[in-house]
Amino acid sequence: MNWKIKAFIQKTIDLFPFRNYINYFLQKNITKKLPVPKWMFEEMVKEANHHFSKLVEYQQCFKNLSEVKHYEFGSGWDMIVPLTYYRFGITSQHLIDLHYLLKIDLIENTLIRLNQVDDSQLDYSFLQKLEGINSVDLNAFGIHYNAPQDARNTLYETNFFHFASSTNVLEHVPKSDILAILNETYRILKPGGIFTFRIDYSDHYSYFDSSISIYNFLQFSDDEWRKFDHSLQPQTRIRHSEMLNFIFQTKFELVNEKIHQPSEFEIGQFEKIKLASQFNSFEQQDLLVGWAYITLRKLL
Repeated sequence: MNWKIKAFIQKTIDLFPFRNYINYFLQKNITKKLPVPKWMFEEMVKEANHHFSKLVEYQQCFKNLSEVKHYEFGSGWDMIVPLTYYRFGITSQHLIDLHYLLKIDLIENTLIRLNQVDDSQLDYSFLQKLEGINSVDLNAFGIHYNAPQDARNTLYETNFFHFASSTNVLEHVPKSDILAILNETYRILKPGGIFTFRIDYSDHYSYFDSSISIYNFLQFSDDEWRKFDHSLQPQTRIRHSEMLNFIFQTKFELVNEKIHQPSEFEIGQFEKIKLASQFNSFEQQDLLVGWAYITLRKLL
């Protein structure tokens, strides 16, 4: 689908009440994007595996997984990442969304697909199988879902969680809110606790339109970009250096950073676009970063 048509449709949905429900209905019944395709499901399981590996590598504040309390903001519809954590052995999770998004039919689909995952594809052997779930009791999996809930002010106790994670969420958060979210996550983690997240710096419209690159949105000024952006999945176009600057304003220790290294093809795509003037002050290498995994630790 042409990305501008996609933008027009989603900006139109923005005008209606219950826009999240309309978006869900269209993705499930019209575009058939839900449940997520096989490749995306497998990617999300790999994301969970990466987050979990950093918990195991850098944790300092728990003796075994049975005592781990996990926190996630931006959990979304299908809980692929949290339910993968459950299979790894994490049985206490508190998940929040700014809007209520959880869909039981998608969660049931996740359960079926996770039970079909070959353990050899991951770094960690699954510790437990998943059984049935219903719309009444998520507690069977130790999952507590809270929405609407604001990640800037969660109301959880200070020093409560051992582990926090987020997957492809912070690129949708207004830059003015990121520092508050980082500081709140720091507050609710125990000393020695780990916060690991993936942030996607690419133009998400490129996932729908192969004719544009992941750098497409860098051509537009803020005023121009507002014509295409929408509240269902806003893209702030934050760059990696800006994200690091927010981190360095917190008390977190940066313990691991893995950034996307562009291919020669992607570099060629980048060089074909004319940058909007607001991006001229960034180093080219910074603009080329497509995504990053970042692991932070609350100091003991």
